[in-house]
Amino acid sequence: MRRMGVQENVVELSALVNLDGSVAFRGQNKVLCSLVSVQQERTSYNMPLGKGDLKNPPIQLSLFILFSAYYQPANYTEALKSLSSVIGFFQGKQVFTPQNTSKLDANVEKITVELFNFDIKELSNFWTAVGTKHLPSVLYKWRLLSITEDMILAETPQITGFASEQEKKD
Repeated sequence: MRRMGVQENVVELSALVNLDGSVAFRGQNKVLCSLVSVQQERTSYNMPLGKGDLKNPPIQLSLFILFSAYYQPANYTEALKSLSSVIGFFQGKQVFTPQNTSKLDANVEKITVELFNFDIKELSNFWTAVGTKHLPSVLYKWRLLSITEDMILAETPQITGFASEQEKKD
């Protein structure tokens, strides 16, 4: 996202706080994009049966990405406008594929993006855990980012049929 008429990035990839608790981002009037959590999707954990080599199934991940409006208090209205632009972008494009996103790796089948809702208590706990004051923000869950290593665990023979014990003796 860019500001109208200005060639400046409005969204910056950044942590919110450093390990020592200090503010990580040294600019102002930006939307910060931060990775909050990575979780494994267990629904796609089962591996289909078949022939060939035994491999671990791909790991399907969900990424929780936070977009926070880091603006000076005098620019609060602009902070909300920028956050609205982020929401509008993902409302307009909820599925990313190599066909509709040129820089997406061809090995990624698709990534879906959905708004993640906090209730008020969870929101309070979240900002306390992050270690910073509440910022206008929106959290998205990016689903099914697949990671696969082609490491063969064992070779399995192809099943070509069944034979009874009697047939094996003949």
